[in-house]
Formats: sequence, C-alpha cells, structure tokens
Amino acid sequence: YYQFYNPNAAPPVNDIYLSHQLGLMFMVLAIGSLMDIKRQAYNIEAEKYHMLSRAALFQSPIFEQPTISAVQALVSGVAELSCALFVRC
Repeated sequence: YYQFYNPNAAPPVNDIYLSHQLGLMFMVLAIGSLMDIKRQAYNIEAEKYHMLSRAALFQSPIFEQPTISAVQALVSGVAELSCALFVRC
C-alpha cells in the first residue's frame, strides 16, 4: 500500500516487476479500446496502447527473467493481435 500511495516513496530504478506490470496494464487498455463499440474498428488508440505495452515489456529481458505479468502481457498481446484481424471478437 505505501509503495504506491506514499508521496515520498519512489520505485527502484531497475525493478523488472514494475515494468512488466505496466506492460500488462497497457495491454489490457489496448484490448479494451479495441473492443469499445463506440469507436471504429482498428482505432489508433488501441495501437498506441499496444506499442506502449511492448516498450514497457522490453525494458528488461523478459526471456532471461520472466515474470507472471510478462507472460500475461504476452498472451494478452497475442489475443489482441488475433482480435485485430477480425472486426470484433
């Protein structure tokens, strides 16, 4: 709790878990914006979130130090890309 809500606390610079969790969050946002029926299919916002997720994931070597969040983000990325091939999943 205090790690996130303490105004004086700063995350460690080389925290691989933080970047992988951030990548997972951006991937969830990419899927959410892709599935939004109020937006047109293949919207640019989903692509931006997808690119942000990839950038956050590859801040640290995900194949040398895999985390659960990194695996979840990669699986979600595959699902997002397969849904992008169709109009709506």
